[in-house]
Amino acid sequence: MATAGGGSDAQVKIYIDGCYDLIHAGHYNAIRQAKLMGDWLCVGVNSDADILKTKGPSIMDDRERCEIVSHCKFIDDVLEKAPYTPDFEILKSVDCGFYAHGDDPCIDSEGVDVTAKFREKNMYKEFARTPGVSTTDVTAKLLKVAELSLKA
Repeated sequence: MATAGGGSDAQVKIYIDGCYDLIHAGHYNAIRQAKLMGDWLCVGVNSDADILKTKGPSIMDDRERCEIVSHCKFIDDVLEKAPYTPDFEILKSVDCGFYAHGDDPCIDSEGVDVTAKFREKNMYKEFARTPGVSTTDVTAKLLKVAELSLKA
């Protein structure tokens, strides 16, 4: 089993990443589940440039998103401006032995499954995505509320 830190007190260190725009219960649940998979958790907050390329514009910039995420009690470290497509070098740079992601597909802007390379090396852990909650849903609700307010 991959660990980071070495020696008899080696810890299982987990890396997860995301945009974390308009952070909500689904984000916190993912972070909580990832923390339960190991002893130490690093969360990468994707850069504005990568989010724009892959998903479109974010509401908050990466500095704001990092600031909010950094206050979550489950997180031991935050990697700012993390690439949308993590690689082994990213995990090595934050001293993590595993990449964790939700059970939803994770496809980059080139159509590649981001998790495949980690699965092949037994460096992947998967958690359950929180059903019925997403940033897209939150954004849609905000737009609906704004629309109703304009009609009032």
